[in-house]
Amino acid sequence: MTINKETAEKKLLTYTHLDYSIKMDANWEVKKINESQTFFFGPKVGKARVGFYITSINKDGKDYLYAAERIKEDQSLEKDYKLIEESDLSKNGYKAFMRRSYWYNEEIDMSLFVRDVFTESTNKIFILSCSIPNSPELAGIDKTLVQMMNSFKFSLS
Repeated sequence: MTINKETAEKKLLTYTHLDYSIKMDANWEVKKINESQTFFFGPKVGKARVGFYITSINKDGKDYLYAAERIKEDQSLEKDYKLIEESDLSKNGYKAFMRRSYWYNEEIDMSLFVRDVFTESTNKIFILSCSIPNSPELAGIDKTLVQMMNSFKFSLS
């Protein structure tokens, strides 16, 4: 795991994991939770910080759509859950599915907007998940997170 600086004008860093790389704003922080989960955290919004997780799980005969359905089942139990959008992002041999949803989080006493992208490599399923506390900066933060998700690349090893 390494972090390499990109050009100073962009103020981006590339985070490199054994299985993938992703670009992030230079003012974000990274914490490797364990071998299968990394947490990226950004600016503070109210009582919470913007969060972005990348989780990998072994396929074990399942695929990214199976993972998307299981996560949806869990999330739909959240207070005031609302599905905003679902979309197939697959193209050129790259398989991906995106979901946007919303719910109320009692711990932080705020509504969260959540964007999840599910994809897979040969052996693993990857879940890219971000949550944004409701705030006036919602659109700008969401744009940053979409750019992060779009920069996700599998390692060639």
